[in-house]
This record gives sequence, structure tokens and C-alpha cells, in this order.
Amino acid sequence: MDKYLIGIDVGTTGAKAMILNKEGKIYGKGYGEYPCKNTEFAKLNK
Repeated sequence: MDKYLIGIDVGTTGAKAMILNKEGKIYGKGYGEYPCKNTEFAKLNK
């Protein structure tokens, strides 16, 4: 059975995810945005 890694990065305005094998071959990746309810904080992070 092959082994895979899943990396997830959750940030202020969006999240990224990636799946790869132990040799580093990328099988899929994605990004999705979501709203930030604190608009003043969001402005500081741009």
C-alpha cells in the first residue's frame, strides 16, 4: 500500500491543502477563500 501526506495551511482569509507521496510527487492541491469577519484585522494582513 502506498503512503501519502496531506498538508493543510489555514490562514486569515483562506485555506490551502495538498496531497503528495513520500517522494514528493503532487497528486492534488487546492485553495479556498472564506470571509474574514474582523475587517480591520484583514486589512493589516494584506
